[in-house]
Amino acid sequence: MTSGIRVTTIAVMSMSNAERQQRYRDRKKQAKLAAVPSLSPVGTGSALGGGLGPAGQRLWDAVVADYELAAYEEAVLLQAARTADRLEAIAAALEGAPLTVQNSRGDMIAHPLLGESRQTAALLARLCAALGLPSGVQEDASEAPQRSSRRTHRPPYRGFYNVPGAR
Repeated sequence: MTSGIRVTTIAVMSMSNAERQQRYRDRKKQAKLAAVPSLSPVGTGSALGGGLGPAGQRLWDAVVADYELAAYEEAVLLQAARTADRLEAIAAALEGAPLTVQNSRGDMIAHPLLGESRQTAALLARLCAALGLPSGVQEDASEAPQRSSRRTHRPPYRGFYNVPGAR
């Protein structure tokens, strides 16, 4: 057992400085890769690699049940589901909390989670818009956009576009 350690020590000592640095970088890279959890293919929605919470799982199940998604759309949906979970966690943290808090200078300011909640809700809306999901607000059944399981037009990925009822 000690001979293995001694051989490794002698091998490292006989390396040049550049070789030692390269070995260090390689080990560091391997450690980073080992620390990153691998995502399994998402597919049907029953076996998710990231493990979603209740809100994210509801969103995932509802979308996968109604639409056939391409691989990149599944990735966007997974981010939307995780964002829905984060929004639910923020709402739970804000429940019963005061809307204002005192900062380090003694001033009363809005609770920091309020801004985070607003930004997370906007992100969720953008991700759902990127998927082309209906907003749930429909003025008339004849004007309702019909989203097929395979569509030829892909919506843009930035901002809010053509929101029904908004003028």
